[in-house]
Amino acid sequence: MIASTAREDNMTRIAKTLSKQRDAILKATAELLPLSASGVSFARDELLEQAGMTLDLLIESESERDVSFLFDRWEAIGKICAQRDLALDEFPDMPFILKHAIWLVMRPLVESGKIKLADLIDQMMGTDTDLAGCRSALTKGFMKTREITLVARNEALYSLLVGKDRLTESDASNNMDAIGIVARTMTTRQEPKEQLLNLLQMATVLMRADNGVLMLAEEMFGNLKVEATLGPVAWACDKTFAALAKWVFDNNRIVHWRRDKPDERFGVLAPPVSTCLTAPLVVWDKPIGALGIASSEADKQYSKNDIELFGNFAAQAAVSLENIRLYQRLQDTYIGAIGSLAAAIEARDPYTVGHSARVTQYSVAIAESMRLTTEEIEELRLAGLLHDLGKIGVPDNILNKAGRLTEEEYSAIKMHPALSMRIIEPLPHLGNIIPIIYHHHERYDGKGYVDGKAGANIPLGARIVAVADSFEAMTSDRPYRKALTREMAISEIEKNAGSQFDPEVVRHFLALLEKTNAG
Repeated sequence: MIASTAREDNMTRIAKTLSKQRDAILKATAELLPLSASGVSFARDELLEQAGMTLDLLIESESERDVSFLFDRWEAIGKICAQRDLALDEFPDMPFILKHAIWLVMRPLVESGKIKLADLIDQMMGTDTDLAGCRSALTKGFMKTREITLVARNEALYSLLVGKDRLTESDASNNMDAIGIVARTMTTRQEPKEQLLNLLQMATVLMRADNGVLMLAEEMFGNLKVEATLGPVAWACDKTFAALAKWVFDNNRIVHWRRDKPDERFGVLAPPVSTCLTAPLVVWDKPIGALGIASSEADKQYSKNDIELFGNFAAQAAVSLENIRLYQRLQDTYIGAIGSLAAAIEARDPYTVGHSARVTQYSVAIAESMRLTTEEIEELRLAGLLHDLGKIGVPDNILNKAGRLTEEEYSAIKMHPALSMRIIEPLPHLGNIIPIIYHHHERYDGKGYVDGKAGANIPLGARIVAVADSFEAMTSDRPYRKALTREMAISEIEKNAGSQFDPEVVRHFLALLEKTNAG
């Protein structure tokens, strides 16, 4: 109840701050709104009015918030878009723009210490969900009206995806409006390289191409760098394509290169390319990269509709990439804050400085060796950093005691997993790591703490952290003893496999140590 009440108080405080900053958020929204929006059938004032109504509803408390009303409004907007014969990509992504505006306005308040980052992220998780619902409702209204049906073909890559076997020239034009939806279904839970490969796969299937290349601009110098390739792409590594891609990037225009009609500005691409399309990736009038696809099919040509379709896809792909970048920056900021908190806790004890970072490193390596999912690895990364968070509630004289602990003092130490759980509970988006942290001192034979769980009843993440934590502790100096040698620590881990530690986790960890030692 205490944690729940604290969370409600935090959410109320953030909502009040959002309310006070309403005008600033809408001003930022107006500045982020592309100037080209004034040229479509929706006036800027009309767009900003919808943004204001959405913001007002987001400011309301969760118990009072009528999201069904909010979604109904955006579905109606989607219908109006279709009725006015707009393509979906002509309508600015207002939910995303509004979310970005909120963050821009609130970030200085976080940096000044007026708002806690954790509280803002917690609020933004719910806000992000609601705004994603707005985008889905907008799409739903549009698609219903245009009577376009999307078929789920590959759930691992896209939640809404036009069937790849149906992407033929005869129906490509019917799918133009669906491209925006497909591009926006990119998941931030994938590895960056996987995300880029997914975009390339979609582009090549859509355009019936053999291969593709995706280049992004380096943030500092703006040079284009190849980030992902699909298929044989020797042609993309020569100076001719580099010059072509740079021209596309600088001039914000698509280039259709054909072997039977080579462009004199760039010369001839390396065989076996017959034709190549390269489009700029642009977000808010700022180029961020270039997307190229090529076909080796003899006499292959792309029509005007094909080129328009490819440009539409590239535009929405750029939005997806920018969404992912913004999300990653937010994650990096949050993880940085968590790391700082862990470091502050460890600073109380000079013997444990860097302990959490090393436990995290070991845990992630074990998880990767065991081929856990990306999501599970990220959970372990956070759990490793925060596994000793509860020690903030343990007195210094116990943490730094050089002699043997009394039974009472040891009981205080054993409370730190439960204290960690209480600290993290108010942050729902960290809920998945609570079992890892709470149970990382359980033993495989059931003789550990806090709950005395055994074997597979202990969460796998906790079993991994238990090995990593113990090895790191044994190989580090403590007030009451000197560090064990690497060989002695390995021997202890081996000896306790099956009793204290999960033998399978131990097997993977020892194999990693052996590789490291051999290297």
